[in-house]
Amino acid sequence: MLFGALETGEAMIANLLREIVLSPELAAPLAGNTTLRDRAIDESLRLEPGASFVDRYAVVADARLGVATWAGDHVIVSLAGANRDPAAHRRPDEFSLQ
Repeated sequence: MLFGALETGEAMIANLLREIVLSPELAAPLAGNTTLRDRAIDESLRLEPGASFVDRYAVVADARLGVATWAGDHVIVSLAGANRDPAAHRRPDEFSLQ
C-alpha cells in the first residue's frame, strides 16, 4: 500500500482539500454528514483523479474502442477525460455535490 498508492492517495486527498479550501462553505456540512462526505470524495475523484491516465495492454480479444484495438496493443485511457464527459455529467468541469 505504501509504495503502490502513495502518489495517487496523496493526490486524491490534496484534490479534495483544495476543493474545500476554494469553497469554505462546504466544510461544515461535510464534517457532520457522512453521506455528503462520501459524495464529496466521489466527486473529487471524478473531477481530478489521482491518476489521469491508465496504461494497459489489450490481452483478451480484438475490440473497437473508438478505433480498432487488437490483442497485444498498448492502450492508454484518460480517466480525466472520461470523467468530464458532458453526456454523463451535467456540469463536467465543476465540483458539485448535487
